Amino acid sequence: KFDIVLGEVDIVSALEGGDGPASGRGGGGGGRSSNAAGAERIVKSPYSTIKFGKKSYVECATFLPDGSGLVTGSSDGFIEIWDPDTRYTDLRQDLPYQKAD
Repeated sequence: KFDIVLGEVDIVSALEGGDGPASGRGGGGGGRSSNAAGAERIVKSPYSTIKFGKKSYVECATFLPDGSGLVTGSSDGFIEIWDPDTRYTDLRQDLPYQKAD
């Protein structure tokens, strides 16, 4: 069961700890671009955490293509859109079904 932690990621450090030439572990044929998809990205400067209830947890999350929110789906069946203007700490209030909550 996980909460969502949002923040800045130091992708260079993640890549250097990966399986590429910088790690000395080989991996063959790969530079930074081949490691970017598989590298573990750890938030170095968290600015927001989305917490779910005691009996629910996040099942999926994705950013809207236009940047107008973060959509989460949780184990209790709720789909919510989080407001980027509040750094994802509040739900968007321009959606009637979320405003009622």
